[in-house]
Amino acid sequence: MTRLAHRRAAPLVYAAYLVVGLLAALPILWVVSMSFKSLDELFTVPPRWIPARPTLENYHFVLFGTPIPRLFLNSTVVACCTAALALGLATVAGYAFSRFNFRHKGTWLLLLLGTQMIPGVSNVIPLYMMMRQVHLLDTLSALILIYSAAFVPFSIWIMKASFDRIPATLDEAAMIDGASRFGAFRRVVLPLVRPGLLAAGTMVIVNAWNEFFLALILTSSVNSRTIATGMYMFQGQYGTNAWQVVSAAAIVATLVPLLLFAFFQNHMVGGFSAGAVKE
Repeated sequence: MTRLAHRRAAPLVYAAYLVVGLLAALPILWVVSMSFKSLDELFTVPPRWIPARPTLENYHFVLFGTPIPRLFLNSTVVACCTAALALGLATVAGYAFSRFNFRHKGTWLLLLLGTQMIPGVSNVIPLYMMMRQVHLLDTLSALILIYSAAFVPFSIWIMKASFDRIPATLDEAAMIDGASRFGAFRRVVLPLVRPGLLAAGTMVIVNAWNEFFLALILTSSVNSRTIATGMYMFQGQYGTNAWQVVSAAAIVATLVPLLLFAFFQNHMVGGFSAGAVKE
């Protein structure tokens, strides 16, 4: 296809993208609309996309009359601690896999990737028994440890690909100037792999924030439930006659993933594509 044909087809392509994007966004826009409606306006026929009398009472009730703030805090603690622990391990391991040659390195990398193919449901009973034996049931620590172990392998692959893009001569030059191996890693190499760190960190936080099944099995109280499981209970408690409240709670629950993708989407693309093109 010639360049002129590409230019002529570009508006149609962008129009198709716009239509698909709007169709995908319709459910989210409807939930946002519902969150600003009163109960009387919720079931008007025909339904209105824009509320005639927008109200913030639903958000006020969610923030001050329900356990959603505590659940939000629990999810924040779990997601941030999981990201810190998983990235700390994955960064060091990714650097080792990138810079050092040792026996069966490729096999170990494949085994790490293979762990991601094990269905999570198959681990529920062993994990539950293990957490019960160490008295960590119904605690945030159990979720942090399990999530960290689950997200480390894929994070290692991301970090290894990021380190592979950095010439090893930078490490050698720093060590010639008197830096130790760890000093070269921390001061020279680590700042250059920020896109990979942001990509892996965002992936870990979003997955830890959204994880539902294990959190439902391993936690049972408000003090340890995350917002994903809390929303499930919340819907059962308020969903019969207060969908506008459930909608407001859903918007609050999605704030963190939306903000992460909004601020770090460019870094995520660079981090996930690291190693895809050999320079």
